[in-house]
Amino acid sequence: MTFRTRLTLFFVLIVVVPMSAVAVLVFVLIADNENGKADARVGGGQVAARGLYKEFTERAAVGLQRVARDPEFTRALRARDPRAADRRALVLRRNLGLARIAVQVGGRALINVGDATAVAPDRRNLVGTGGTSLGRLEVSAVTAGEYVRLLKKIGSFNAVVREGDRSLAASLTGVTNKPLPKLGSVQVGSTGYRVASFDGPGFGDQRVRVAVLADADRTGSSITQRRLLGAGLLIAFLLLACAFAIAVSRALQAQIARLLAAARRLAAGDFSTAIAIDGQDEFSQLGEEFNKMSRQLELRQEQLRQERSRLEGSIRRIGETF
Repeated sequence: MTFRTRLTLFFVLIVVVPMSAVAVLVFVLIADNENGKADARVGGGQVAARGLYKEFTERAAVGLQRVARDPEFTRALRARDPRAADRRALVLRRNLGLARIAVQVGGRALINVGDATAVAPDRRNLVGTGGTSLGRLEVSAVTAGEYVRLLKKIGSFNAVVREGDRSLAASLTGVTNKPLPKLGSVQVGSTGYRVASFDGPGFGDQRVRVAVLADADRTGSSITQRRLLGAGLLIAFLLLACAFAIAVSRALQAQIARLLAAARRLAAGDFSTAIAIDGQDEFSQLGEEFNKMSRQLELRQEQLRQERSRLEGSIRRIGETF
């Protein structure tokens, strides 16, 4: 395995693999963060819708008090005159600005005037003289359509109002027959929505479900944009790391090439050329030691040459003596 191959493998292990793991982790965190924001947004819409529903229930309670105290209306109920009670209920609904007035007696609707889509009612059992029951009075101050439009106006929330299986109002088309979970997702055409719902009282024994919807495709677009931004930053960092790695690799290869060339000259008997020393790193220290070794070898070679000359002179003198 060559030195360059080892450097490449080292770079992959310490940079590419960790960066890939970080990229996966960043993408997951971005998705979780944006989904959390979407859930928080639709949850905030649910809180606003619940508060608005409660406010209309309190308004209905004020109207209920005035209807229950109306002498003409209660007199007609005591007289069991539904026509007179119905006429008076129409007048009261118009004068008090109510959406619906209903009276049930024994589970049967005795009086029912106003909009059938009215929601957020308040109720009270009416009791006549002698403790006789006059029925259960229910009053509403808002219709489902008005409630949905007001919720859209004050908070830009899409909403759907249902009573049982019947859709009372919706600010979106195509969602009337969709199941509305307490918290989840629903697909309307080509658009996905996050849904948060709550149940409230309706007329009679019905329960009203109010669902708030937030555009999930906007969340998906935000996730894509943030992932692209994260991917761009990671790629830029990776390219920068590659540039530094290439520069370091070339610097190391250049230093090793100088040491190799010097070793070859040394092997050929050339002790005169020293290695250039740059910096104070380990390669510089290695070059200094290499230069010291070269000088010592040159010195030893000169000493050996002198010893050989002396030895040759001694042998020549011995031969002349003989």
